[in-house]
Amino acid sequence: MVVTVASLPLVVTGDPWLYTVARCVLVPLARLYGRFEVQGVERVPRSGPVLVVADHPSDLDPLLVALPVRRTLHFLASDDHYRRRFVGWCMRRLATVPVDPDGMAPDALSAALGLLAAGEAVAVFREPHGPHAADPLDLGDDPLDLRAAPPLGVGLACLVRSGVPLVAVSVVGAAELQRGRWRHELPGGWLRRPRVVVVFREAAARPASSPGGSRNGSLPARVGKPSVSE
Repeated sequence: MVVTVASLPLVVTGDPWLYTVARCVLVPLARLYGRFEVQGVERVPRSGPVLVVADHPSDLDPLLVALPVRRTLHFLASDDHYRRRFVGWCMRRLATVPVDPDGMAPDALSAALGLLAAGEAVAVFREPHGPHAADPLDLGDDPLDLRAAPPLGVGLACLVRSGVPLVAVSVVGAAELQRGRWRHELPGGWLRRPRVVVVFREAAARPASSPGGSRNGSLPARVGKPSVSE
């Protein structure tokens, strides 16, 4: 199902108050921008645990992924953000999970798994660069490339193999939107503003094969560099 900007949810029951404020500001902006399309968001269940794994072409991705989803997404976010006074204050009120960008410690992984066990929705971003390792997600005939950088493989595998429903997200046009070359050519550039498309697809966990993984359910001492919201 295709969702247009007119159908973006403005208020979602259960959102933290700052999440609600963010929606009330960003949804009208998205509607004004106009060229924003969402496909398959109904694949994210309205309740119950779900892991959302998105690609990460720009800094706008957390906003673009969260806006069309009719429930709160708990993003894994670099704990560097929490050391900045105002940004950290906001992050704590946006239902995020702090993660060390140099490696996911057991307490951070346990927090993410705990949210899933409590029926919440957790979102994690994949690294968009670097050599690729075996993909812990299986999309069948889907052309979407979900291969992850090797340091991410074990940490992501611990989450995707937790047995919860998996949804893969592709964000198209966000990098062009962030670069904003069209903004320097206004008013004519407004007609050439990039089209942004967010596509939600079902995914499935592949059989465990990553070294240091969690085949027996135990957590590794450290699970490598996660792909987090930066």
